[in-house]
Amino acid sequence: MTAIWVAGAILAIWLIARWLVSSGSRRQENQWPQEVIDRYVDRVNVDDIGYDFGRALSADRCPYCNYRFAAAPKATRKKCPSCQKVFRRATMPGRRRVLLTIAEADALATVRSQEYRRRYREVRIKQFQYERKQARLAGSLGYIWRTAGDGDVCMRCRQNEGKYVGWDDEPAGGHVGHSESCPNGYCRCWASPVIPDP
Repeated sequence: MTAIWVAGAILAIWLIARWLVSSGSRRQENQWPQEVIDRYVDRVNVDDIGYDFGRALSADRCPYCNYRFAAAPKATRKKCPSCQKVFRRATMPGRRRVLLTIAEADALATVRSQEYRRRYREVRIKQFQYERKQARLAGSLGYIWRTAGDGDVCMRCRQNEGKYVGWDDEPAGGHVGHSESCPNGYCRCWASPVIPDP
């Protein structure tokens, strides 16, 4: 009975490893960000980042002249009837809507973008560590480096495309997903485990 259970467990590990290899080869570049957003990266909380606007935020007052609107503006961009300056509506943590100056909205977008890149990179590193652990259980000693294959791939990643890398042999700049040298701020490369035939 125990031998049957062990044989079933080995077969299951081998099938999972094969699935990882086949699903990895079908993975497309544009699937990663949405998958990560849905599964790991929650809405960026500006309060956690510590960005200070230097004033009280409101949903019904002009951020330039403090003119009070009869109702909170629904448009994303609007011109104030009092000072004639354009402002933007933004969504803050807790889905609270506020009105920001154009400079504040641009600064908020930059902060959110930097935080997203940082979190995405952390997720990619954790994902690599999980895939390495699973592949080692299946008997894999290394992987083939795969890139997204578009214009945003950095020179280091482009040179590593298709190369065999051992799980314990960390290349210069780190394993897949660890690099910060890519133009968009995080590495979108992925590992295709090499699993020996049973």
